[in-house]
Amino acid sequence: MTLVYVNKGFWWRQTLSLVAVILIGIYGLWELWSATYATGDYYSPFGSILGIGDDRYLFGFAFTGGGIYGAWQLINDSADTVSTFEVDETTGNSVIKLWRPFWTEKLTMELSRIRDWRFHVKVAKRNLRTFFIYADHPGYPRPLQFDLRNAAYEGLRKIAPEAVAEYEAATKPRAEPGKA
Repeated sequence: MTLVYVNKGFWWRQTLSLVAVILIGIYGLWELWSATYATGDYYSPFGSILGIGDDRYLFGFAFTGGGIYGAWQLINDSADTVSTFEVDETTGNSVIKLWRPFWTEKLTMELSRIRDWRFHVKVAKRNLRTFFIYADHPGYPRPLQFDLRNAAYEGLRKIAPEAVAEYEAATKPRAEPGKA
């Protein structure tokens, strides 16, 4: 198998981020528990500044909700992003690995059955652009996303030359007006 694409550090970034939001949620649960069963010797400067007295319920709900929302958002945003893509040039088979919470899902398929390779730009707040190459896999319900930010994608040049050319044209430095 030849490694055609790798999103460097993607699996570790996503897993460590998920651990962080889980710990935040656990801290929120602890705050809720201590607010309910506290002995009264708890002092919070935030509660006295805001005039709300015991603010453990406030922090408990905020941290628990934030942990749940963060985990949900992380899992949904990363569900279709490819971490590695390997191709066996002699047989024409491919292996695509997708991040899942604490494991990796492998999709195997003949390379020729993976179709509709296309360049895609996601635009976020403040006109932040993230560049992807999408592809349709017959055994997967949504388009696979090849994130090009931190990836080594040179092998995709043979498989999806038009999409890679569109990406390079979109990210090519533009000449300043008035300069040759």
